[in-house]
Amino acid sequence: MVNQLQQTPSNSWTTRREEKHRRIQSVQPWMQGPILSPEKIVDALELLIKSRDRIVLEGDNQKQADFLSRSLVKVDPKKLQDLHLIISSISRPEHLTLFELGIAKKVDFSFAGPQSLRLAQLLHLLTFVALIAFGFVAKLGALYYWSLPLIAAGLVFEHKTEKRDLAEINRAFFQSNAFVSAVFLAAVCADRLMR
Repeated sequence: MVNQLQQTPSNSWTTRREEKHRRIQSVQPWMQGPILSPEKIVDALELLIKSRDRIVLEGDNQKQADFLSRSLVKVDPKKLQDLHLIISSISRPEHLTLFELGIAKKVDFSFAGPQSLRLAQLLHLLTFVALIAFGFVAKLGALYYWSLPLIAAGLVFEHKTEKRDLAEINRAFFQSNAFVSAVFLAAVCADRLMR
């Protein structure tokens, strides 16, 4: 048993940092200061990115985003595959080509603050409409419908937080959803028991 413990390598707290440094060093011969020649971008991507990596495919402007997506499509799918893309939208044809070639396998959408808050508002509006429809389909009575203003207030409260404070947004999200869920459950149960 002591031998097994001695053979186990110790965990390193800097593994990711060291791997990032190693990858950046692998393209240093092609760099001219902070500049990488556009002709070397595909080779650089094949060295900097490894299969199954998570990558955020964005640029500082539309020209950079266009250049990056067109370049990533040119990598060898035998060298790079099953990437996990994190992007704001699938807005370029190359984004789909990455999946067709097998370079990318998974996508997560990362909306910027204003878009994500607007999307949440839209989804909450649709949720409220679905709750009204649920009442009709389940043939619930007045007690259920009297609870809907409380549910609406909970959903509205969630969007009245300081939009730049992530901790406050998370707190409002969990508190509001817990409140909405509890009111919904109580209203449905009470309505059914009163009949």
